[in-house]
Amino acid sequence: MGRPPWVEDERSLRHKSTHGEVAVWFPAPLVIVYKYKGFADASHARFIERTFDEAFGPDQRHIHLFVDTEGQTGYDAEFRRATGARASRIQDRTDTYCLLVRSRIIALGIHVAAFAMGAPRANGLTGRISAIADREVFRARLEAAVRRSLELAAR
Repeated sequence: MGRPPWVEDERSLRHKSTHGEVAVWFPAPLVIVYKYKGFADASHARFIERTFDEAFGPDQRHIHLFVDTEGQTGYDAEFRRATGARASRIQDRTDTYCLLVRSRIIALGIHVAAFAMGAPRANGLTGRISAIADREVFRARLEAAVRRSLELAAR
């Protein structure tokens, strides 16, 4: 068995700025993981947009997106704007859009924002964009998405 899907390694794509960095990796077809450390700025948003577009093109659907923000200390206004706009553009293409955050208060804020921007419902109860503050739940969801993606790719 290979590395666990939540572990980055030397194959991960990386972008570093003066105050922060983001690593990106693909543990299975249609599964992408971002892991932030430090402060994110507009250059991080451009890097994420480019890696997503290069990996999935304009039409790919059934994408499983996982974002580990536990190590993120903050972000600038341009990063927030670009990330929000991107989330709106790609949410219909994602089966999973899961963020790991530091606290339940942050998770609640993300759920409220997703509801306010009209995030579509994946199962009638919750929106596609979900935020959780429990690393083990994040890992379990990521592992399940990897299994689904590998099963679909094997067909």
